[in-house]
Amino acid sequence: MTLKGRSILIIGIVGIIIIFLFFLIFLYRPRIASRLAVHNKIKQVQARITEIRALGREIERLKLKIKELEEANQQFIEKVTARDYALELTKKLASEAQKYEVRFLTIRPPGLDTLLLQENEATPIRPIPFEVTCQGKYLDIGRFIESLKDFPFYIKVYEIEMTGKSEIRPAIEARLLINIYSSSLFGRRLM
Repeated sequence: MTLKGRSILIIGIVGIIIIFLFFLIFLYRPRIASRLAVHNKIKQVQARITEIRALGREIERLKLKIKELEEANQQFIEKVTARDYALELTKKLASEAQKYEVRFLTIRPPGLDTLLLQENEATPIRPIPFEVTCQGKYLDIGRFIESLKDFPFYIKVYEIEMTGKSEIRPAIEARLLINIYSSSLFGRRLM
C-alpha cells in the first residue's frame, strides 16, 4: 500500500468515525435521553407504588385500631347507667357491699345544681358524685372497693377517708366519694 492509499484509508476511517459521532451526538442522543427519562419515570412510579403499599398497610392497621377503639367505647357505654337510675344504683351498691360484710350508713346524693346539668352531644356522659359512709373491717372495705371493677356499671371511687372509732372496733368507718357515670342520652337500666 502506498502512502497515498494509506492517507485515503485514514481519511476514510476518520470520516466514518466523524459520521458515527455525528450520528451518536445528533441522532441517537435524543433516544438515550428519552430512555433515561422513561427509566427515571419508572423509578418514580415504583417508588410511588411502594409508598401506596405502605399506606395501604397503614390504613389496614388504622382500621383495626379504629375498630378496637369503637369496641372499647361500646363496652364503656354499656357500663353507663341511665341517668334516672343512678339513685337506684346506689341501692344496688349497698346490697353488693353487704356481700363483703360492709354496711352503708349514709348515701348523700349530689347537689341540685349537679343533677340539673343536662348531657348533650359534646358531653354525652356525666359523672354523678355520691358521698357514701360505710362501716366494716378494713380488708372487707378494700375487697368491696376492688370488686367494683367487675360491677356491671362504671363506678369510680376517687376519694377514701377511713376513721377508726373505739365504739365500733374492730370495724372502721369509711367515707367514700364515688362517681356513677350516667347519661340521659343513652345508658342501661338496672336489671
